[in-house]
Amino acid sequence: MDAMIPKPKFYGFTSLDSCDVFAFPFGGIPLVIRRDFYQVEHVLEWQTMTDFFSWIGYKKKANELFLDSDPSKSGRVNVCAYWKATWTGEGAKAFPIGQSACKVVEQHLQDEYPSLQHTPHEFVWLEKTLNSPPKANMRAWKNGNERLSVFNRQSMIRNIAGTRRTRRDIDKAKERYLDLKYLLGARRCMRSPAIAAIMKEQVNRMGDILDKIDRELPSDPKDKNNPWVSQSMGALWKEYMEERFRIANSRTEKDMDEYFEELRDTWSKSPTTGLATKHFAQEIRKLHAEWMKEKRIPWKKPW
Repeated sequence: MDAMIPKPKFYGFTSLDSCDVFAFPFGGIPLVIRRDFYQVEHVLEWQTMTDFFSWIGYKKKANELFLDSDPSKSGRVNVCAYWKATWTGEGAKAFPIGQSACKVVEQHLQDEYPSLQHTPHEFVWLEKTLNSPPKANMRAWKNGNERLSVFNRQSMIRNIAGTRRTRRDIDKAKERYLDLKYLLGARRCMRSPAIAAIMKEQVNRMGDILDKIDRELPSDPKDKNNPWVSQSMGALWKEYMEERFRIANSRTEKDMDEYFEELRDTWSKSPTTGLATKHFAQEIRKLHAEWMKEKRIPWKKPW
């Protein structure tokens, strides 16, 4: 797979499991390439695409009803059922957009979404620990049930500070420390100029095809008596992605700030004993310095 990527770029720390090494060559090739450390990754997650339609259903048009696109039915359906019946399924009609061939909606979307066949230059090698969960889930909504390390508050606090029933454990605390290091690394990666340029291209391209599908479908509906009604999908996509960016930016800062304070208060603020604990306190101060340096660099919306 890597042979398909021209001039592959690698993103990650020079030392993954060290608590005091934060060197991060942007897009450089490691001295020793461990394929099991890296994953070939999309910059724009497919999950972000699919969540867009769910977001429309529960946030933007939750109270709207639409005529069923099935001509044999006369009732009304919610926007998700309306979209699925018109855009997907066995009855989906193929149609051209501009000079393109006739394709169903799903194929129009797939042809614009990044692929190793069509846009190999838009893929990067990303360290696994930075890719998932930090990068893959930083835009997702929190619902209190996350099981993914840094996005699970209960687990983070318990492993950093212990509980009333369990004493604090330096090994578990260091694991959570590394989770914060990886989250910091994911932010560094996503705000880098090269990655931001790819994200801009992909967000704009997907917004453009959504807008074209939305405007083209009314003129070529499956049911001439009950056509698709344009929903301003291009504008909604832009609004959705801006919200996703705000979430990624704010939740990263909130998580880094909150869990650093928990580490500091538990392991370095109070008097410490033992060489291992004193050394860990020094590493926590190093993490704070690296985070403050990173936080001062604005993470700007790329599109």
